[in-house]
Amino acid sequence: MSAVERALSWLLLLVVQGIIGVALSFAHPSHESYAELEWDSIQGTLNVALKVIPEDLERALTLREGKPITLRNDAKTQQLVRSYLLEHFYLGRQNESLVLSVEGIELAYRETWLYFSVPKPRGTDPVLTFTVLMDTVDGQINRARRLWYPSAPALVFRSTEPSQPLKVLQRQDQHE
Repeated sequence: MSAVERALSWLLLLVVQGIIGVALSFAHPSHESYAELEWDSIQGTLNVALKVIPEDLERALTLREGKPITLRNDAKTQQLVRSYLLEHFYLGRQNESLVLSVEGIELAYRETWLYFSVPKPRGTDPVLTFTVLMDTVDGQINRARRLWYPSAPALVFRSTEPSQPLKVLQRQDQHE
């Protein structure tokens, strides 16, 4: 192999490594959403602040709608998000939380926060189903922190365990 061929081989290797490095820098290998849950006993609702990766939410809405969706803080996006959440975040049985309301969307480069509320179904200790982005992102993990019970570990939702009991009426002092 001549010196020119070796130099071209090294140059090609560096170019390929550079392309792979750039591609990997745009990917985010961790697919997690995080929700803070606050129980409003006066209104009878679960108030939720949900942090998602904006590109993942856009992808989910795009696949659902069949056309490209760009997140904006407007009424149309809020309605798309509301429809999506009705299917992927609910207490009790699906379709029981039909009055879910989206209060706002905070858009940022690295994260998007969705603010919404879900009515508590009749009875105590409903089951929370939290499958946000599990339909579009492999390995999606969703975590939920119950703010009324700060010492409790976060609830972890995976495709193999999409629903868990939500001990709404428990208080921290009952467990210490």
